[in-house]
Amino acid sequence: RKQKEVEKKSLHYEWLERAREQYRGMQNERKAGPGVAWQVTALVFVLGSIALQSMRYLIPALLLLVAALVCGALYLFRARALVQLAVRSKEMDALCGEFESRFGVKLSGLSHLEEKLFGIKNDYMKSVTLKEQIDESENDLESLRRETTNGFVSLSGKAVEPETWNGILEKIEKQIRILTEGILDKKIKHGKLNVDEKQYEKRDPGAVYDEALERNLSGRLEKIKTNLADIHKRFENLKQDISRETTDAISISWPELICNLESKREEVAKRYRDLTAEMLGKIAVVQAAESIRKDENAKIEAGLNAPAVKNMLKSMTGRYDRLALDGEALRVGDAYQEFNFSDLSTGAREQVLLALRIGFASMLSKRDKLFLMLDDAFQYSDWERRERLVEAAAGLARQGWQVFYFTMDDHLRGLFDAKGKEFGKEYVRVSL
Repeated sequence: RKQKEVEKKSLHYEWLERAREQYRGMQNERKAGPGVAWQVTALVFVLGSIALQSMRYLIPALLLLVAALVCGALYLFRARALVQLAVRSKEMDALCGEFESRFGVKLSGLSHLEEKLFGIKNDYMKSVTLKEQIDESENDLESLRRETTNGFVSLSGKAVEPETWNGILEKIEKQIRILTEGILDKKIKHGKLNVDEKQYEKRDPGAVYDEALERNLSGRLEKIKTNLADIHKRFENLKQDISRETTDAISISWPELICNLESKREEVAKRYRDLTAEMLGKIAVVQAAESIRKDENAKIEAGLNAPAVKNMLKSMTGRYDRLALDGEALRVGDAYQEFNFSDLSTGAREQVLLALRIGFASMLSKRDKLFLMLDDAFQYSDWERRERLVEAAAGLARQGWQVFYFTMDDHLRGLFDAKGKEFGKEYVRVSL
């Protein structure tokens, strides 16, 4: 109701805002009309031009004539504004008539219009604010209505009309009262039994409570407990003797103690069998390993002396042409002396190992050609050895091997690029 009241009071606010801007625009255009000064100035320039022409000052006369034409053009431009002003005058009259029809008084000027505008501004702002609050409240109400409807769906299992809500609530409240009274009655009956609530049976035991039967069963239970106590006492000494052998605590149960005693016996027997089997097994393993080692050493020695391995070693290193096993150590030799493999430089060791891999692979594959993948295998070699290694890789490619070489070394990349020219399109460089 309050929103409707202030909305009615500020009914013409938006029209007044537009009318104020329109009124201001028409006022500014009125000030832009032509003045007499432009006519006088143009006339003076024309007379001066005629005078100068009569005195044969042609250029100044021409300049004054151009100035006169400019003043005349400006005057015509301002005169055109007068025509538009006449049109605006009709719009002004229409605006004033609209003002009078809306407010019942004549419009006296811009200040009169702004006075009306500011007079209803507060009511207009109140109307807007109240409208927003009303919309928000309606949204909240709709949300609450949906929530309540969903609540009744969960209670009744189906959608119900708001008119039936009160009836449904009364039904539910009646059911709650009945259930509450039933619970209270059950509590009173259970209290008479003198039974702890934690011991209640959640399900029906299928028998009606009989006090005499309970006393009879309780007496029999006490006798059984007495007999069990006597049995436990007779076996206590035996339990102590067994627990000494099994190193168990005296508090251990009989079933566990018997199982531990049996486990103790099995443990001793198993230890005997395991020790016997272990000794026999170790003897057999040592004998088999020694036999395998001899066979493997013989195969390794034969492989190290194979032509394929020696030729690859010489091609890769450019120096070494002999390999031998000295116990577990590998020795490398040239035409004059031998060296321990571990005493070689990092680059030389990598060259020897690479030659061994390629040589053994060639020997195992026989006539089949394989592919070789190298991950910067030459980066620790000096520049002279690098050229030899690249040439060795190229030699494998000539024999039909496929060689992949991954590197981040610009020098090695250049060596491979130079060597790859002889292979044409079969050489490919890929930048990752």
